[in-house]
Amino acid sequence: MISKEEEKRLVFVDTSIFISCAMEQLEELDLGVLTKILSKMKVGGMDLVLPENTKAETLHQLEVGFDRVKNFVVKQLTAKSEEKGSVSKILERALANVRSNLLKEIERNKDNTKNVLNEIFSHKARS
Repeated sequence: MISKEEEKRLVFVDTSIFISCAMEQLEELDLGVLTKILSKMKVGGMDLVLPENTKAETLHQLEVGFDRVKNFVVKQLTAKSEEKGSVSKILERALANVRSNLLKEIERNKDNTKNVLNEIFSHKARS
């Protein structure tokens, strides 16, 4: 039987909340919600009630969102100049560098977000 004190510590977070927070972190709009949840769990302030489908769907949507953002960046920052000459070559190189750096940053954000989510998910309440 679960005591009143233990009962207060069990927390359920809807899948849509995890997905929304993951997308915000991926796009650098993070309000720190995931890290706040994790820090509360680390100090024993709460345990997560986590159905397996919540974990799977959240990580899946993170990958889908990452692909969407990556494709947007590639599409927007690909030079399609019909002109020949040094100016268009300089522009193409500059855009290629910006695109490459931005894609690396997005990949880092995805990896960091995934790490935080996996750490949160590892603190789920024991059945």
